[in-house]
Parts: sequence; structure tokens; C-alpha cells
Amino acid sequence: MTPIILWLLDRFRSLFQTMGADYDQLRAIVQVKLMMDNRRSIVTLGRYGKQSAETNNSFIRILGIYMLVGALSR
Repeated sequence: MTPIILWLLDRFRSLFQTMGADYDQLRAIVQVKLMMDNRRSIVTLGRYGKQSAETNNSFIRILGIYMLVGALSR
């Protein structure tokens, strides 16, 4: 999932640069954030300590929550 998100981010590189962002730093921050989201155990959205296919579902849920909060904050 992480490579797909980074690939999509790369497609909008010129847009971010037009807005004045340092794209290399932005991509590095997003890449580290996605790595950290994939590695931590999310207690609030799943059962603590349970390892299964639900891990991917919780990651997708978190991305959805981030998108919702981001859309509402604009």
C-alpha cells in the first residue's frame, strides 16, 4: 500500500512545487509517516495483540480517518 501512495504523490510533484513546498522533504516525511503507521499496533481500532488480516484493514481505516479530518480542516 505504501508504494502506491508514494507513486500517487509523485504524480502531483509539480502541483506541490507550484504551491511552494520542498517536494523532496515532503516525500520523505510522508514515507516515514506511512512506515510508522504500518509498524505500530493500533489499539483503538483493533483488538490489542491480535495479528491477522485485520492489520491491513486498520491501516486503511486510519487512512480514511486522516482523509476525513484533512477534508474537514480545510
